Amino acid sequence: MEKYEIDATLPPKGQGIYSEENESRLSYKDLDPEAIQLINYFAKADFEEFGYQMVESKFQGDYSLEALA
Repeated sequence: MEKYEIDATLPPKGQGIYSEENESRLSYKDLDPEAIQLINYFAKADFEEFGYQMVESKFQGDYSLEALA
């Protein structure tokens, strides 16, 4: 922002819209099935290469963002 002389600031990490306390913040759990299908299509090789679990239509409670391997 300094480089382009933009007069804007962001709150510190962990505050504002991204804070854990913000109940209205969006997360991966808010993705609809169509968005999940697009991500799976375009990132399939990455999921396979890095050992991440693909989701078929909606995230379940036991889903982890950690790599499987």
